[in-house]
Amino acid sequence: MEDLYGGKDKIKSVVGICSLVLGISASYGMYLYYQRLQEQPIREELGSEVTSLRMWEHLEAAEIFVNEGSGSETSSTRERSTSSNTPSKHLHRLLDAITSCSTTTTLDLSSIQIGDDGVEILIKHFLHDQTSLTEINMSGNNLTDRGIELLAPCIGQQSKLAVLNLSHNLIGPIGFKCLRSLLLEKGYGDLKLDLSMNRLGDRGASLVGQMLEKVPRIQELDLNGNDIGDLGAMSIASGIQFNIHLQKLNLGSNSIGDKGARIIRTALETNTTLTHLWLHSNSIAGMNGWGLFHSIIDRDSKTPLEYLSLSFNQLQNGDIEKFCEALADNTRLRELDLGFNKLGQLGANKLSKSLKKNSCLSVLDLTNNELGPNGALHLVSCLLVNSTLRNLNLNGNNIGDEGASGFFEALCFNEGLTVLNLTNNDIGPSGARLLSGILRHIRTLRVLVLTENRIQDKGALYFAETLQRNVCLVELHLCYNGITDEGANALMESVKCQTALTICDLTGNDIDPDLIRRGNVTRSIPLFYS
Repeated sequence: MEDLYGGKDKIKSVVGICSLVLGISASYGMYLYYQRLQEQPIREELGSEVTSLRMWEHLEAAEIFVNEGSGSETSSTRERSTSSNTPSKHLHRLLDAITSCSTTTTLDLSSIQIGDDGVEILIKHFLHDQTSLTEINMSGNNLTDRGIELLAPCIGQQSKLAVLNLSHNLIGPIGFKCLRSLLLEKGYGDLKLDLSMNRLGDRGASLVGQMLEKVPRIQELDLNGNDIGDLGAMSIASGIQFNIHLQKLNLGSNSIGDKGARIIRTALETNTTLTHLWLHSNSIAGMNGWGLFHSIIDRDSKTPLEYLSLSFNQLQNGDIEKFCEALADNTRLRELDLGFNKLGQLGANKLSKSLKKNSCLSVLDLTNNELGPNGALHLVSCLLVNSTLRNLNLNGNNIGDEGASGFFEALCFNEGLTVLNLTNNDIGPSGARLLSGILRHIRTLRVLVLTENRIQDKGALYFAETLQRNVCLVELHLCYNGITDEGANALMESVKCQTALTICDLTGNDIDPDLIRRGNVTRSIPLFYS
């Protein structure tokens, strides 16, 4: 029995030591980023007219103390290490300096990992008497429910708060319950609330739904990455029906399935304010996934959606026809992200038909949709008719030289497209040759991205010849294309006498860095990057 109790005492000692170390680490983390503000020039710079405290701008202070801790001391660090100023004393001095900034409206303490213990110190020496903050950013600080419980009263003091960012923390339902009570009491006007990458789950989502019902002035709400499932989606949908001010809602990177998506769709059918909706990276898979969304982009829908993200849902082309029919007549949706699904050739064909009629959509992302050359050619046909599409992303669709050549020819007739992304599409020198023959005739394209293809020196030489007469292209991205000094030198020589091109990105190619430097030596702003 004595050995047993002795073992328990040892365990208690170890736990106590670990807790002490964690507490010191939290305070020390704040100290590292605050210390530099104690220097006289910085304090003079702050003065009494400061309107923003962005602590991440003072990361340089951390280097001094990291060096001290690692034993690599300079003469100045040796002086500091022998002084009587402990981290806590420095921290108190710093916070005293901050409190002199009586007109502060923005507090940015993002990504310095102060932890709950750091919050206690911050409240004691700064936040306890602050009432004029309009923006608070405490993202990336390892705050738990305890930290939010501590912060809540100070947040409640800010009568004009417009932005509250608590993303990338460890906040669960208990912490959010405390925050919700505060929001219900204060009823902030047009608040932007970011709770992404926390641990709310379905239980927390239930509280979010209640908040949306009773706090109608929430303007933007980010719940990305909170492990919310169908049950939580049901609660949020209920809140959406009652909220008359919510404009942007991010439910991406959760676990919402077909059932949850169907409930959200039903709620949105009567919503008249939501303009941006993110549902990417959920579990809305299967052949019938598309059918869940056609009603909210239908021309008779009351929802004024301008942006919709359905990427990373493994949506297939089985029920896409109704979605495409709704898209054809839609007059509000401006940006549509369908990346990382499974449209295939059939889906591309149906989507192309709808784009021929659509006169509103300006940005379309079809990254990694297994289109292939034939799918690309279907989309080419819509570019011959559509003049409203401005930005088209076909990254990772293996369209090859055949599909690329169709796009290049369509661009001669298209009068709207300004950005075309053909990254990672197995386009080689022959595709570059086709482009070189028509680029001089294109008048609208401003950005062409051909990163991670097979352009090589031969293709670069074709581009070099074309760019001599370039009058429209502003950015050309040829990263990771097997280009060497020969191709790079030709490109540099071709643009010496023209001013339209401002970026030629050659990053990830086998090019001598000195060659790049020589190419930029006469320019005030670098043109070539590697």
